[in-house]
Formats: sequence, C-alpha cells, structure tokens
Amino acid sequence: MAALRRLRLSGEGRVPTLRMRRCPVASAHSPFLDLSIFDLSIFDLSIFDLSTTGRLMPGMNKPWRASRLIAAGLALASLPLAAGAAPAGSASVASNLPLKDTTTVNAPSTEDLALIQQLLAQYTASVTDGDARRFESQLLDLNIPFSGVAKDFGASAGLANVQNYPGFKQAIFGSGKRYKQRFSNVKIEQVGLLAQVSLDYETALQEDDDGGKGWKVLHLLKVGGHWKIASEFYVGYPK
Repeated sequence: MAALRRLRLSGEGRVPTLRMRRCPVASAHSPFLDLSIFDLSIFDLSIFDLSTTGRLMPGMNKPWRASRLIAAGLALASLPLAAGAAPAGSASVASNLPLKDTTTVNAPSTEDLALIQQLLAQYTASVTDGDARRFESQLLDLNIPFSGVAKDFGASAGLANVQNYPGFKQAIFGSGKRYKQRFSNVKIEQVGLLAQVSLDYETALQEDDDGGKGWKVLHLLKVGGHWKIASEFYVGYPK
C-alpha cells in the first residue's frame, strides 16, 4: 500500500503514464522516476473485466478501476529494470555517474621501470660526483630542449630559446662548486618506446643541508635498448 500511495496516474482513455514521487531508487539528481518509458500496451488485458468498478481500496478516497490496478502492478514489477537500465529500443535512463577506467595503459613494464629508475639514479649520482661526461651519456643529444622555465620566453620564442643545456652544464659542472641532487615524488609513465617522468628535485651545495627545490619533467625515448633523455624542463617552487 505504501508503494501504491507513491504512484500518480495521469491521462484518461489511454494507457496511463505512471510517475513515482520521491522514489527511494531514484538518484539524488532525478528524484522523480519516469515510468512512461514502459509500453504497457504489450500486455494482454483482455482477460480482465475492465467494465466493472473496483472496490474502494483501504486508505483510498475513491474507487480504483481494474485497469489502473493492473497498470500500477506492472509498473511496480518493472521498477528494478527502470532503476538500472532501460530496455532495448526505449529511452535511456540518464546517469550522472562517471565511467570507471580500471586499466592503466601507460604504466611502465617491470623491465622498463627498472631501466628508467637506473637512469634517474645515474642522473643524481653524476651531479653529485661532478661527472659531466657520465651525465651527458644519458642525453639523446646535447642540443635537446633542456631549460628552466622561470619566465615567459615571449611570443616569438622558438626551439633555440629552450636549448639551454650549455648553461646548465656551466652552472653544475663548470663553476668549481660541488652540488648534490635528490629526487622525490617520482611518477613514471611509459608506453612502448616513449616515457615521461615527473618529479620533485632538490639541488644544494654539498656542504649545505638545504637547497633549491622545484618540479622537473623529463621525456624519454628508448633507442638501441637504452632510455635517453629527449627533453627536460624544470621550474623552482616559490620560496
């Protein structure tokens, strides 16, 4: 009876359109569940005597015709289907739920993950050891895009504006000072011969405890079975 009280019938002389008021299976975004998507005419109602007037239902203030009772019963039986998915060929029930992607297609393979982690360990070790030759062995070319991004390069900027490895080399390996570098929050993504690494870095003089901190993004290409740095961009965090 509680379910019947939630039903509202509209229209005379045709198959009723049933709507549920505040149905508990309706979503918060759609509190009124429209059951008009169901074609009740597919059911054979000729076996019922629709000419007689039904008795007063308990709690009701007017008689219910047999056709209304049959339609209400069929609608209630269809509620699980309406709350989940509409039948084929009918209007679909809208859903605001996001689709879940359970597959991460750019997760690195076990072998490539180990190789990329080895490259990163060699990167920091060569900086700490002041070994420019070992550092450069990891680069695809000395003219790759390699730059800090501390300011806007301007609308006329081109590739030459970000080919700044010589400046990095002079500061880290040619200044006569010894630095140390460490990485954290490392995220590695890889598909086939292409990989991307994003990480937090900290670079400091070897005698200092604290240094400059920032964010670095590396793009890697696998050539001849070895991962090489094809570009590097970094930016310091605000102090």
